[in-house]
Amino acid sequence: QHYVDPSINANSGTGTIGDPFGDLQYALNTVTRDSTNGDQFNIKSGTAEVLTAELSFASYGTTTASAPAVFAGYTSAANDGGIGVIDGNAGGFRFAYNVYTVWKDLELRNSGNSPILIGNAAYTIAINCTFHGATSSSSSNAAAWRMRCYGCNFYDCINGAFESDCFGCGFFDGSNRNFNRAIYFGYMLVGNVIYTAGVGISGHNSGAGLIANNSIFMTSSNYGISISGSQNGKQIVDNLVEGQYGISALT
Repeated sequence: QHYVDPSINANSGTGTIGDPFGDLQYALNTVTRDSTNGDQFNIKSGTAEVLTAELSFASYGTTTASAPAVFAGYTSAANDGGIGVIDGNAGGFRFAYNVYTVWKDLELRNSGNSPILIGNAAYTIAINCTFHGATSSSSSNAAAWRMRCYGCNFYDCINGAFESDCFGCGFFDGSNRNFNRAIYFGYMLVGNVIYTAGVGISGHNSGAGLIANNSIFMTSSNYGISISGSQNGKQIVDNLVEGQYGISALT
């Protein structure tokens, strides 16, 4: 366990709970990676960790399935459910691209014209995170790209999740912008709630997948579920779609 408190001097601390690092990049540059068990970097709630560039793992090293890097919010103790904040300052860069990582109990915001996180859908996981402020109109520059998301919320983004698995997530238009697509090219999409003027689920045409038990509420004349192309192995089961158009599935 390593601790980061963004409210203190950036290049300081030893990483203990009593003497935390002052900056997440400084922590990654300083910590000797546990190649057996991996490391957890706990980011204290209250003050945002404001990034000036993509997080670099060059000094920390390459994560693995058995020894991942975990980034988690906390208030007073590790895993206490406190929400840490990582802010991209609208810099137009992704926060990280590292496959074997877990992000939990975090507010991930303000990436500007860029995805917030990119990974591999099977190995890069977000749990109880909020994604907002990804403003790119490119479909592939969604807030979460190639992620597996559990219980996350997305709002105020042009595109929510791309090439990702989503379980029990919420997608809601924000006060500054609506979704073009809440979920684009998703694979396993189960138990999500989508409330949008854009398209709810779109472009699900790459490999087998499941769209099940989602509740989709449309506030304009778009499709709740719109898929096309080769649909071998696709299953669309027990979804609730409310709006002018329901499901469009073309081969």
